[in-house]
Amino acid sequence: GLIRQVTQLTALASTEHIALYLANDGELDTYPLILALWQLGKTVYLPVLHPFTAGYLLFIRYDKNTLLFPTKFGIPEPLAQCQRLIPVNQLDIIFTPLVAFDATGNRLGMGGGFYDRTLSQLYPDSHCQVI
Repeated sequence: GLIRQVTQLTALASTEHIALYLANDGELDTYPLILALWQLGKTVYLPVLHPFTAGYLLFIRYDKNTLLFPTKFGIPEPLAQCQRLIPVNQLDIIFTPLVAFDATGNRLGMGGGFYDRTLSQLYPDSHCQVI
């Protein structure tokens, strides 16, 4: 399934910093993939609501010892600690949640625009792959 598809990505071998999300509201369960990425020595990050800039996300390093707390939306996330934060342009891969995709492959999210606004911060020549 998902783990096999991701671990077969040729780009995965040259990546270190990977952003994922924890499943919410019927989304695909990503926790088995997170475990597999940890086993491959990858550093995993989770999105958190930006504490000062409404509507944006930050990405915080997530490991087996990270405590999670529910947001106002009921989604568990780590505390936004500066020493665990990675700038969006330093991420190698960002996996985004989606409700569906359209006929041309564009992502349809939950309508909050958090990922759209955050991903707009990627440099035009960014090496980051958004999946």
